[in-house]
Amino acid sequence: MDWLIEQEDIPQRPSLSPWKVVIVDDDPEVHKITQLSLSDFKFEGKEIKFVNLYSGGEAKQYFLEHDDVALVLLDVVMESDDAGLKVADFLRKELKNSYTRIVLRTGQPGTAPEHSIFQNYDIDGYIAKTNMTINVLKQSMYIALRSYRDLLRIQNYQKGLEGVVSAITNLNQIDDVMTLSNSILTQISSIFNMDHAQFLVTGLQGYTKGITPTGKWDIVLESNNERSIQDRKSEHNAFESISDQILLTKKNINDENIYGYYYTSIKNTESAFILKTEQPLSNTAKKLLALYATNVVITMENLMLTQ
Repeated sequence: MDWLIEQEDIPQRPSLSPWKVVIVDDDPEVHKITQLSLSDFKFEGKEIKFVNLYSGGEAKQYFLEHDDVALVLLDVVMESDDAGLKVADFLRKELKNSYTRIVLRTGQPGTAPEHSIFQNYDIDGYIAKTNMTINVLKQSMYIALRSYRDLLRIQNYQKGLEGVVSAITNLNQIDDVMTLSNSILTQISSIFNMDHAQFLVTGLQGYTKGITPTGKWDIVLESNNERSIQDRKSEHNAFESISDQILLTKKNINDENIYGYYYTSIKNTESAFILKTEQPLSNTAKKLLALYATNVVITMENLMLTQ
């Protein structure tokens, strides 16, 4: 599914949470061999966290309580000849879980022919245990985890867009410039700091500057009100220098962890919106931020023209 989404460099953070992989098999030896075979396996710098379950019923109960599983390696024949197939159906049809990847494994392929299984069940892989090697297992892991990763990216991008739309709606309901300036960073945090988000923003500081036919505005957006006056003055001077560069060149800038956006309107106003973060942003975050920044300056200029 890589073609669905533009490839992006996800900023690396310490202590990345592992991929959760559930092994469902009634043979304890299969659990041991699987974990031994994948003991050094990593995908995108993240290790595997295994969960061991030994029956279809146990698996159903687990999935009722957990929706953060990246992949399930699922035996077909356990307490019944189709126990694994029932778990696959339970995940997709009853729990409406379309994110967890399902790779079936069976030691009795005759009871579950591969073609009919793919035709009738929403699964992502099928391995006969008689043909399973370490390479085959690892290939299945890579394929499944890439698919899961891309589904999460789509989900997070959708959440981000919903957050932007909500924030823009709230912006349009504000009729005071200072109230607006104080709410901007809070809204950005709400948009970007979501569970499993690939575009976390930390240590926010912001600045917006604009020129209208009737005047100017120049506002520092603070996420930390405990800094000294000297620090605030230094930060303001740095932001002002960047904003002057943006307004002079009429171009966006991206300098390390500083993101600046230029906007000009039909009302002959020019605006610069700048955000500083502790960590670099992913491509997805940059797109969402650019969309939000445009609406920030439009709202700001409208308020300035009014007031």
